[in-house]
Amino acid sequence: MRKGSVDAAESLTARIGQRVTTHNKTAFLKCPRGSREMWNLVRSVTGKAKHKYVLNKDLTADHLNQYFSAISTDPDYRIPLVKHTASQVLEEFAEWHIFRMLDTIHPTAMGLDGIPEWFIRIAAAAFAMPVTHLFNMSLNSSIVPSQWKASRITPIPKTAQPATCQDYRPISVTPILSRLMEKELVRSFLYPILLSPDYSHSFCDQFAFRPTSSTTSALVYLLHQTTSLLQHNDYVHFIALDFTNAFDAIRHHSLISKMCTNAVPDCFHDWLVDYLPSRTGASTPYKRWSKCTMKK
Repeated sequence: MRKGSVDAAESLTARIGQRVTTHNKTAFLKCPRGSREMWNLVRSVTGKAKHKYVLNKDLTADHLNQYFSAISTDPDYRIPLVKHTASQVLEEFAEWHIFRMLDTIHPTAMGLDGIPEWFIRIAAAAFAMPVTHLFNMSLNSSIVPSQWKASRITPIPKTAQPATCQDYRPISVTPILSRLMEKELVRSFLYPILLSPDYSHSFCDQFAFRPTSSTTSALVYLLHQTTSLLQHNDYVHFIALDFTNAFDAIRHHSLISKMCTNAVPDCFHDWLVDYLPSRTGASTPYKRWSKCTMKK
């Protein structure tokens, strides 16, 4: 590639990829049925072994709750401003669409409300009309029910032998209905902004949290830029930055102020303002931990 033989390099890359695919496909065909055997084979292909976590007996649920609460609390918190022009009434959610969404919901973890996904799927015909009314009323009034802002938080070890609270990752799970409404609002109001010609230039180098994009797209783009630079340069420097707790540390008023620069309905803007603050959570037991309330 550095010598300029792009076609030869691409041909060699395609041949190597084909050989790897053929080898892996043959190995998977010999795998017996069963999720455990399949996952063992996946780990052998990716080179990632399943960790056996050794929990630290000195850590309790109270220690984790205090740590998670500390990293998610802003002492200088400022409540984002709402727009007082949110007078437009939107019928964004249709009953048939909500029924199809409830009827085809995939298995997922339930929140603190204790409503499992299988129950929602079975009773989709009965829930479609009231859930549609609830979604539209929440959007038009720009008020999010407090139950939808309460999360079930599970501490997952980052390492095989976690020693401190920093070695645990808090996985926050909101109620299923909250996640469904969240997903539909993102599809209706945020995705069109990412694809709009008026705003696409601001997101041309963003690959996360946007449709038809992924880490694979980022790697392809990075590889393309690198190979293009190596054709005229001897080497290329990479600078990688990793922000710890980036989503927990972001300021709400800064996020909302950037949202104001985009073309979103005022009621959706105020819905986001009400959705972000006053969030609470409760930790779920991991092995031996007990439930304990936590405020974010």
